[in-house]
Amino acid sequence: IIANLMPGTVNWKLGIYDFAFHPQSNLLYAVESNGDLHEIDVDANTSKFITQLDIGTDTGAFGAAYFDINGQFYFSNNRSGKIHKVDLSTSPVVDYTPVANVFTSGPKSSQNDGARCAIAEVKVTDSSIDFGDAPLPYRTSLAQSGARHLFDPNSDNTNLIYLGATVDGENINTDSELASNPVDASDDGVSFVTAFSAGQSSQIIVNASAGSYLYAWFDWDQNGVFSEAERMVTKTVLNKGDNSILVDVPNNTKSGQTWARFRVTDGTEASLITATGGVLGGEVEDYEITTFASAVYPGESDWVTLAYEDKWPFAGDYDFNDVVLNYRTTQLIEGSNVVGYRIEGQLIGIGATYHNGFAVSLKETVGSNTLTVLRSEVDEENITYLIDGQLQNKQVLETGRENAILIFMQDTWEHVTTQTGCSYFRTQKDCDVNTKVSFSMTIPLKAPKAKSVSPGTLLDPFIFASEGFYHGDFLVGKEARSWEVHMKNQQPTAAFDTALFKYAQSDDVSEPSSNLYFQTENGLPWAIEVGTQWLHPLEGVDITTAYDRFAGFAESSGQQNSQWFKNYNV
Repeated sequence: IIANLMPGTVNWKLGIYDFAFHPQSNLLYAVESNGDLHEIDVDANTSKFITQLDIGTDTGAFGAAYFDINGQFYFSNNRSGKIHKVDLSTSPVVDYTPVANVFTSGPKSSQNDGARCAIAEVKVTDSSIDFGDAPLPYRTSLAQSGARHLFDPNSDNTNLIYLGATVDGENINTDSELASNPVDASDDGVSFVTAFSAGQSSQIIVNASAGSYLYAWFDWDQNGVFSEAERMVTKTVLNKGDNSILVDVPNNTKSGQTWARFRVTDGTEASLITATGGVLGGEVEDYEITTFASAVYPGESDWVTLAYEDKWPFAGDYDFNDVVLNYRTTQLIEGSNVVGYRIEGQLIGIGATYHNGFAVSLKETVGSNTLTVLRSEVDEENITYLIDGQLQNKQVLETGRENAILIFMQDTWEHVTTQTGCSYFRTQKDCDVNTKVSFSMTIPLKAPKAKSVSPGTLLDPFIFASEGFYHGDFLVGKEARSWEVHMKNQQPTAAFDTALFKYAQSDDVSEPSSNLYFQTENGLPWAIEVGTQWLHPLEGVDITTAYDRFAGFAESSGQQNSQWFKNYNV
């Protein structure tokens, strides 16, 4: 057509399939299959390359192009059906670079063509379209080509795809209408189980009305844009009902308030959708979330191993596999304050006949100084605790204590099953098939606490005797909870019976007045922290035999044989 109207233009070698005249300047605009935007002056018989537009994964012909009265240019891709929008309200293009954004999803066609009346207003006038809620500068309104879904494309109110209990629509044509609209009450399909802390994985629960597909974006850098680099969930299959999804939070995430956008579809889209633009069917839900910087011990992708002997105050078999866990702690930080904690790990071995619980006191001893979080400082109602990804509804903050003590497991044996032919959990030869038990707990504080006075690193993990089970003659007639084993030289909690330090013929030489706790005469402990994922001794094998350099390490208080755990002899 151009060649017929404008002699000589065949030499321009433009690969365009449609074009549109600007409603004010009467200049003609067209897009090639590679995204090159051209501005053509019919009167002057000239063509000007403007820029290469970002058209994402679209390839092939853009067979339909048209303008609205405000100079917004639309062009449709034949293969994907995506309709892109470019702001060309200033024409000719001078001193600015146009940008393309996906406006909506249209039909695919091998021979696409299209037209519209430029003076026809682009506006939503009923409630058949669901919009997002994220405020400016996020692109949410129709004028900004915000995310939107025609949730009932067949107008029969059946087989709808949405998140949560309901879906409804609203008219958000302009940014001012967005500002005046309340938050969409039907945004009820996403629950945030664990905190979003830098470098960690966070769990969310997504409830779907039917089998469908989920996309999600998180504005980690808080710049008001859901970029494609921030797309954390990509066309993930959802089953009807609740779905557990893990989101990896980037290491450089800023702390503070930000937004997340979730879009659900039936999966028939020809190519991946973006955080903006329209889709037939489905729903969009936007949520304001809180993100945290973090101080992780021992590291964002590392673990320490905790191993306990439960015959204290006697040495027992000293194989350090009665309770074995992988373990990691995180301080959730805003500015110079700690606003909460996350503690996570795996129960990887139980080689005990006794029944032991596992707990963590929010306490850290640094030299002669002890940093503590009080029970009254913890936002107990908002603690979240998961075992193997399942939310636990039991009370975890121990009652009647001044300090914050978190009970992870009242009895470790309750959470495991032994392999056929095995007496213990993953501590005997050829008995390591059963899956480890994962756990994580997020503990928010009622008010920010200065980092300088907040405990961190290992905190104070310990085991205690489970109620209702025999745990040695010395505990008969006593409360089981009064027995604890902590790391060497870590003071026990207020629940501990200090009379146990003086038990006759015991191997323990604790001396509270000298801050000496849970060690033998030779300085050997009943609990150890190994700075890596560690291969614990097999049942009945003394640790000093399995690791012949361990005794020197323990007796020297860590001054010798610091790499003792690398020499495994059994």
